[in-house]
Amino acid sequence: MWQISTLTIRQNLFSQGFDMVDMPRKVMLEIRERIFNVLDEKEYMSTKRKRSGEIMDSLVSDPTIGARIAEYYGKERVRTYIKDAVLNRYTKERTKAPDDWTPFIKEIFGSECSQVATSNGVRLFRSEDGTIFVASHGRLLKWETALRKLLEYRAANAKALLEHGKIVESCLVLMSGGAPQTAADADLLRSALANINVKVKVL
Repeated sequence: MWQISTLTIRQNLFSQGFDMVDMPRKVMLEIRERIFNVLDEKEYMSTKRKRSGEIMDSLVSDPTIGARIAEYYGKERVRTYIKDAVLNRYTKERTKAPDDWTPFIKEIFGSECSQVATSNGVRLFRSEDGTIFVASHGRLLKWETALRKLLEYRAANAKALLEHGKIVESCLVLMSGGAPQTAADADLLRSALANINVKVKVL
């Protein structure tokens, strides 16, 4: 008599479109923690596409990660699970903006200020002397996106900004997510942004 493993049954059910058994929360958290540790060790946030693919392959083949996920969702869904359920969360957590940006504004511009508005990743601050600070948040590796948001906000609100502040300053607050930045790269980014009067703070 043929012996059919539980995994085979689950895979067959999955291929037929049936819902899989949910992964227990304890197992989910253990796998997530394991993946987070691997990603930190391999400096995933600073890797290029080819290297990130190699890291994904190692996660899939890891018996404490890929094999455990396959027990619940089948081998064909391991990559999808890691990408959608873990990698996206990891990236968000490692690049999440701090709640309070006022210390960064003070450090960058040397002025006490308070936040007065926020819109789609852009925050507006005002100092006691009436200076307006426009700050945009983003990932270090995608600083161009943060800059685009900043410029679009300033363009769309140019008249209002000048009406409510005697001076308008701009800066980017970028999250490195643990990705290393060389002194040369930092200087290059800082000088490039300085050409358009934008300052930068990397966390």
